[in-house]
Amino acid sequence: MGGIGKSTMAQVVYNDERVKREFELKAWVCVSEEFDVVGVTKLILEAFSLGGHYTNDLNSLQAKLKEMFCGKKFLIVLDDVWNENYDEWCHLKRPFQYRAQGSRIIVTTRSQRVASIMQTVESYKLKYLSDEDCWNLFAKHAFGYKNSRTNPSIDRIGREIVKKCKGLPLAAKTLGGLLRSTSDLKEWKNISRSDIWDLTEMESNILPALLLSYHSLPSYLKQAMLCLLLNIPKSYKFEEEELILLLILLWMAENLLQNPVNGERIEDIGDKYFLELVSRSFFQQSQSAGQHFVMHDLINDLAGFVSGKFCVRLEDGNSNINVDARMRYLSFPVADGPVKLEAMDKNNRLRTLLTLGITFHDHKLQDDAFSKLVCLRVLSFSFFSALEELPESIGLLRHLRYLKVSGTRFERFPNSICSLYNL
Repeated sequence: MGGIGKSTMAQVVYNDERVKREFELKAWVCVSEEFDVVGVTKLILEAFSLGGHYTNDLNSLQAKLKEMFCGKKFLIVLDDVWNENYDEWCHLKRPFQYRAQGSRIIVTTRSQRVASIMQTVESYKLKYLSDEDCWNLFAKHAFGYKNSRTNPSIDRIGREIVKKCKGLPLAAKTLGGLLRSTSDLKEWKNISRSDIWDLTEMESNILPALLLSYHSLPSYLKQAMLCLLLNIPKSYKFEEEELILLLILLWMAENLLQNPVNGERIEDIGDKYFLELVSRSFFQQSQSAGQHFVMHDLINDLAGFVSGKFCVRLEDGNSNINVDARMRYLSFPVADGPVKLEAMDKNNRLRTLLTLGITFHDHKLQDDAFSKLVCLRVLSFSFFSALEELPESIGLLRHLRYLKVSGTRFERFPNSICSLYNL
């Protein structure tokens, strides 16, 4: 995941005095998204020889590297690698075989697939900071040599801000640095109440770091990832099978899965999508719940930021909704159900409507509740525990492919549900 400290950890190793004494040659190369064998080879040469002008002929470049490496012990850091093409990696590493024994290459990447292609030893996966370590990092940048406890109010608000970081070092460092120059209680409260995405790019490099993960996704995965925004509550731990089944059903309903080829099942494609999102750190195994998966809160927020008015998820206690013609996905707490359905009269292009949470209030949908929502493909009243029946107007939802009513008090469906031939 972006901002978890991969490059920082590599820098600590690279700059360690014991490491400096161990290697005759050292080079740090920022690879970036656009992986080009010729370009990266030139960067390695430039890093070793402190500049110079080089040809674009790969054979000539690799001959120079071979000459430079011959009999010498080197350390190369390839930072932020995205390339998942095994052949290109094989081309790049040809000169490395002329190394002296003990030479090392360190690769930092967000992708497990990149790691599996390039690794010769088991990869090392960084974990999120503990709450206390996250606070210490934040305090270091926010207070410097000063003690936060000299102002108990600032200390308390600071710890609330750290909770937003969810163990991500980049977020702790950025927010701490942002507040370093002020002891104004009002400004600290504003940061505490605001969303990280409200910060400008000049104030925060969190957004560019995480956006890079999103932009690196294949096109077929981008919309599939945004679809998760509505369906993955923050900090919720899913069992792997439960999560994959939910995602496959939703992606099928939204027609977001590629067509099967060579005897593939649609479920195989869904599995492939999920594993790719795990590989790119959009999902991670929970550190505290066995074979469970979680989506980091900042990744969840990232999906909301990217989707804008296209996807809207209302949190508990927020019943305000600005209905926009571009809105296609909406989820909300069930306690506000009737209000939201009435508001939807202004948008007849909605494709997904989900209820979240549990309530025991007495709710009954109006007879014409679905008369304007004829484009719906996904409808979930899961845990709408007091709902006992659906109105006949549900039969108007001819495009509906996914209907979830678990956790309700339904005893029967209206006859009109037989019209839903796309379910």
